[in-house]
Amino acid sequence: MNPASRWSLLRRQVARRTWLLGFLPLLAACQSSYSPAEPVRFEGRAVQLTARSVRESRRVALKVTAKEAPTPSPVPPPGEEQEEAPPVAAEDIEFELISLSFEVHHRWKNLSEKEMAVRPWFRVRVVDERDKRIVAERAVMVGDSRDAVHPLVLGNPPIEVCRFTRRCEATFRLEFERQELELVSQEPPSESTLSSTWSVIANAQASNADGERLDVTLSER
Repeated sequence: MNPASRWSLLRRQVARRTWLLGFLPLLAACQSSYSPAEPVRFEGRAVQLTARSVRESRRVALKVTAKEAPTPSPVPPPGEEQEEAPPVAAEDIEFELISLSFEVHHRWKNLSEKEMAVRPWFRVRVVDERDKRIVAERAVMVGDSRDAVHPLVLGNPPIEVCRFTRRCEATFRLEFERQELELVSQEPPSESTLSSTWSVIANAQASNADGERLDVTLSER
């Protein structure tokens, strides 16, 4: 299997695990008898880090709104029972839990044999811009293989964004950083590029309506 095929397969496997990590805790945390919304996935712009450009950031915005129910059935004649209760109005829908999980992949790009011994650290932070709080952080030493893809999951358990509210909007900042280490041999930092791709998955649950009544959007700013 060539490197591109291995990367594609690994990304699909990690994406499935990330979806499960986000979806199962959502079910456990919510006591609602209503079905959750379908998870929404967003792929962000790639990041390229070099020895001269060691920091990059990306911003992703989340917005959840309620949708009006389909046109209800006609009111039955007097004396006949209505089959089911009328749906709750959009403005009365309560968001029980809105959460996010981030998935990051990174790998070397144009790595030479000489530079394989110079391995920096790779750090990713997720910052909630509502209060400037770091809600997730991972740091790993970059692998020494030119073909290997290294996945990271930020948000396990998922990052709680909104809880028991009728309005949910938030912006999160992803901070990517390449941290070079000083080696005993005093080798200079690698001139190769550390390439990173990222995505985010949003899960939503209402306490008094099914997930089809929720409109979940993710966008990059």
